[in-house]
Amino acid sequence: MIWNFYAWDAPFKIAFKHNSAERNQAATVLIKLTHKGINAWGEACPREYVTGESVDTCLAFLENFSATLMATSFDSFKDWLVFKNHWKDVLNANLAATCAIEMAILDYLSKVNRCSVEQIIGATYSSGPFYYSAIIGDVKERIWDEQFAWHHDLQLCDYKLKLNGEVAVDRLRIEKIVNAIPNASIRLDANNKWETVKEVQDYLDDLASPIFGLEEPLKHGSFKALNELSKAIHTDIILDEHACRITDLDQIDVPSRFILNLRVSKCGGVLNTIAMAEYAFEKGFRVIIGAQVGESSLLTRAATLVVNAMSQPPIAQEGAYGTNLLEHDLVADILQFDSKGVLFLPATSSSNGIGDVNWNESAL
Repeated sequence: MIWNFYAWDAPFKIAFKHNSAERNQAATVLIKLTHKGINAWGEACPREYVTGESVDTCLAFLENFSATLMATSFDSFKDWLVFKNHWKDVLNANLAATCAIEMAILDYLSKVNRCSVEQIIGATYSSGPFYYSAIIGDVKERIWDEQFAWHHDLQLCDYKLKLNGEVAVDRLRIEKIVNAIPNASIRLDANNKWETVKEVQDYLDDLASPIFGLEEPLKHGSFKALNELSKAIHTDIILDEHACRITDLDQIDVPSRFILNLRVSKCGGVLNTIAMAEYAFEKGFRVIIGAQVGESSLLTRAATLVVNAMSQPPIAQEGAYGTNLLEHDLVADILQFDSKGVLFLPATSSSNGIGDVNWNESAL
């Protein structure tokens, strides 16, 4: 087996900003696995403010770990499970990189066996429909209005807004959506903005607008304060950076007051994300299947694989922007939502694997 690693930094058509970062390109790591004449691909979107990984640290880990990968044959799904269990601690410390490795292996196994990836992991293939949320960053008002108009024209009714923090600005944006779409579902993402429970309470009291969830209101690592906050406010709390590993879920006192935003890249791959979702359902959490901004269609496909494998549907799904955000995607058959936020996969699973990169490798 031959492994190659690349950095991919396709530019965005418009910069995406929130409280923790501003991004204008993809910042992605790609893995190419070549074996028996088959090329298989994996993708990771490392984010330092999420798992502590960057593109550079991810590539460094993969280069250091490549000898171990090259000395191992993954001729079956069981081979990967045994390997993953043996290297559990190492891989758990490199979640985004693990995601890319696993995706490439699952992609390879589905292609060599001429079946869907769902069949490889014991799930049932479904072409959808998959329903996606509108995600709007904290941008200048003129641009915000243009982005909302674009989503509104596509008849999307589920919105996630990156919080500005100025109550008047956030309230006005919510009012614009509700005035245009009375039945809209709206959630806000604070990206770890506040230090204390009181700051969050004061903001929500001043906002006085209909939202069904507030994502990551407190600084990373604030499980005690998050539990306090869940008892002090009526709005459900969405966990993202606080829910990267399955053990994180045990830090929450009342799961019914929390929603998990599970992203394949930050959770260490398809199998870890599925396991987290199932454990979450047992404990009483609800689940959103999210995406790192800038994902290509490879990770979009990986997320649909998770949804197809889950025992319950997610309450929302994020991502699938494709070339509506990226100047160019990696694959020929781009996966991106259309009218009403709907995405369909091919009607049958005859299109094997996670995807095939249709991009000049010299440009990676």
